[in-house]
Amino acid sequence: MHIRCLWLFALILSPTALQANDLDTVPMFRLNQGEQTPFQLRPETTHIAFYYSASWCPPCRKTTPALVEEYQRMSSADTMPVEIVLVCDDRTEDGMIGYIKKYDMPWPVVEWASRASTDPYAAQGIPCLTLVERASGKIIAQGIGV
Repeated sequence: MHIRCLWLFALILSPTALQANDLDTVPMFRLNQGEQTPFQLRPETTHIAFYYSASWCPPCRKTTPALVEEYQRMSSADTMPVEIVLVCDDRTEDGMIGYIKKYDMPWPVVEWASRASTDPYAAQGIPCLTLVERASGKIIAQGIGV
């Protein structure tokens, strides 16, 4: 039993296929009044929390409002070292945009065509929040489900 736990711990903390500088090149946008606006990570962002979610997923629909509330609380601080970034598993880009609008998600989103670039950080299920250290590209923590 202990060996399995150590193996799982090592798997979660192991280096990923993306290098740290690749994180800055993942195409992202924010919806501003319904329009897609390109987004770049701020210099003070030390960690990225990739939020894997989809509109068709009941646990995701349950998690998203609480995460939106927490993001709004975090963004009211002077600096925000962690940026939540949606990686949407909806079946279409329109479905993804509808999901973002429905829950008024304030965080950036990985562009539809670039979602696979974050696959090294994905888990085997959604909703999933994966915290990644920007400087190293390593997974710090990962949580799945509600």
